[in-house]
Amino acid sequence: MPNPGSEFDFIIVGTGSAGSVLARRLTENPTVKVLALEAGGTRIPESVLIPARWPTLWRSEVDWDYPTVPQPGLDGRVVHIPRGKLIGGSSNLHVMLHIRGHPSDYDNWAYNGCPGWSYQAVLPYFRKAEDQEDAQGDWAGRGGPLHLINPKYHAPNPYSQTFIDACVELGHRYIEDLNGPDMLGVGWQRLNIKAGQRQTNAHAYLLAALERRNFTLSPNSHATRLLIDGRRCIGVEYAQGGMTRTAYATREVLLAAGAIESPKLLMLSGIGPPARLREFDLPVVAETPGVGENFHDHVLTGLVYEATQPVPPPEMNFTESVLFCKSDPGWPGPDLQLAFVHVSFDLIIGQAHPNSVSILPGLARPMARGWVRLASANPFDKPLVHPNYLGDRADVERLVQGVRLARQIFATPAFARYVGQERLPGASVHSDAAVRAFVRQRAETYHHHVGSCKMGIDDLAVVDPCLRVYGVDGLRVVDASVIPAVPSANCHAAVVMLAEKAADLVKEDHELSAGHTSEGRLLELVTAAIVPPEGVAGALSLAQAIVAAENAHDVEAAVALFAEDAVATLPQYTRTTPQGIRDWQQELADQHFHGTLVAPRVDGDRVSWTGHIWLDPLRGLGIAPLAGQWDMVVGDGKIKAFTFAFSQEGMARLQAAMAAASAGQAGNGAVSQEEAASASSDPTPPAPVAHHVAEHNGRRSSTSGRLLALGSVALLGGLSWWLRRRGEESRGEEREAQSV
Repeated sequence: MPNPGSEFDFIIVGTGSAGSVLARRLTENPTVKVLALEAGGTRIPESVLIPARWPTLWRSEVDWDYPTVPQPGLDGRVVHIPRGKLIGGSSNLHVMLHIRGHPSDYDNWAYNGCPGWSYQAVLPYFRKAEDQEDAQGDWAGRGGPLHLINPKYHAPNPYSQTFIDACVELGHRYIEDLNGPDMLGVGWQRLNIKAGQRQTNAHAYLLAALERRNFTLSPNSHATRLLIDGRRCIGVEYAQGGMTRTAYATREVLLAAGAIESPKLLMLSGIGPPARLREFDLPVVAETPGVGENFHDHVLTGLVYEATQPVPPPEMNFTESVLFCKSDPGWPGPDLQLAFVHVSFDLIIGQAHPNSVSILPGLARPMARGWVRLASANPFDKPLVHPNYLGDRADVERLVQGVRLARQIFATPAFARYVGQERLPGASVHSDAAVRAFVRQRAETYHHHVGSCKMGIDDLAVVDPCLRVYGVDGLRVVDASVIPAVPSANCHAAVVMLAEKAADLVKEDHELSAGHTSEGRLLELVTAAIVPPEGVAGALSLAQAIVAAENAHDVEAAVALFAEDAVATLPQYTRTTPQGIRDWQQELADQHFHGTLVAPRVDGDRVSWTGHIWLDPLRGLGIAPLAGQWDMVVGDGKIKAFTFAFSQEGMARLQAAMAAASAGQAGNGAVSQEEAASASSDPTPPAPVAHHVAEHNGRRSSTSGRLLALGSVALLGGLSWWLRRRGEESRGEEREAQSV
């Protein structure tokens, strides 16, 4: 029997870009226990947080630094692949670019054996993850954990605008938002930068899980094999501090170790191509020939021109503008990505000519496929990695085309007075043969490795469209390795989207909701209607507390208890701005919560709101719009008092609805916005909710009390979520660069 302390509902292997998302989302349900194993450490160096320092992180203490096998397409060169060796994984090393890719990328997934992964199907998960500062269209995400800035509004390098102007001169369209429905053209990147610092997935996602009692993080824990009982994965064996340990999962093991380590761990556990497993005397648990196959990556090269005007030092991540285009008009989306970088692509040239700029032509849709294979049966040995860079003739020819396009951009009038001599590859490299030779000599990884545990329904698929491993129950892979074909852009956005969707797939399979009794379903309706996943646990806790206190004749105490428990740790409330209120109103409206809240009134240490609300899912219960007032007294970074009140007319309507529900009568649900407006104009001063515990015919009604509790959830749950979100930024800033 396993040690009770080593048993969890879910075990996540890896807390990188995908694993951090899983940790946050699965722990939102307080009834499940989650363990996350991280092979790296928890200390995030200050150099990680400085956006312009990303090139210095490669081959450093926070990089696993995987060498490839010699690459035939690169004249036998070995390429070093950086992968993050700490919580947050490679979100600590990447260039902070957040680009979703073209809609056809995801439609292609769906058409090729991944139903449920079309662009329209995954769009909600992109939006759920994002908090885009300049969000305009309905495709953009607002209020999510990932903060996205547009460098256009943050004192960008002037050469970045010159690059955009040059591309427009060549006939390429200017695209306002490259994450929108059309990314073919030139525009500003979106960057994972918050308050001037890199926002890793450890900050955006993992910290939220670490604040929950149902989550355990085990750092410096190297997974050595999966524990398989018959055809079911029941746990993980891992090494920590020189000792071998085991942890058991009663529901699932979620493998999120990345496109290099995930296939390695599967093979070490007997899941993979039988012949390759037998090479190392490994037992065959599941014959899965696709494990380690289909491995691929974007590939790029660079052109360097000496600038004739001073290039300002970097304020952000060196690359702020980019062009997406087609090598052939018949492509459904872009297959070339040309990023502008206001430093030298080549270190040696950069030292000799520091005032230089570069364009990096890259293949957005490579044809070549490689593999990941075991080097030995030793779990601490790095696997053999073969991305097969430029292993297909079409990849070489299209990269040559990208080089020629970069030269055309530098030759435009827009760049005429800003650049001089071409330093790389140089004027002597001009013929097709010479350019081919150049790209083979100077092509590099774009760090977007995917595909080694591909999702699908074909014979090489390792996981099904729900990310469950074929042939083994209780095991999923949730990371870049399941991506069947790399999106035509930087991959971090796609990995986060994938993990967001995977978390919902897991929750659905295990029915991780508020409950399935009528009361539980009612709670679920309310929380689903108004509270995004960040606040579900808190809203449910409030409902349960108020129900219990109502039975104990003490609603006021329950409200005070909730306020202390849920939001007392928020460091400040200076972000309660009119725009913040409008943002909250829009976000709740997206969840079927409607109403009008005016900007808060601040009087010393007291903050007050007024307005009216109505909830779509509660119309069937006859709960009408309520005019109300919310009052909060803050000080020393904590809530000292928190009350809310409804107008007498609104409370009368609510009590009538509750009385009908108590008597078994259905509400008529006829709630209109006009009624809400009239309710909001009710001149009768609000009365405290603690004075309105429903009593009918001289007796306390349990059902009506529960409905009152649900109304309380609607108000405080939504407000609590908003306050948590506003306070999260401050908490993150205080904790960045510290040991988690």
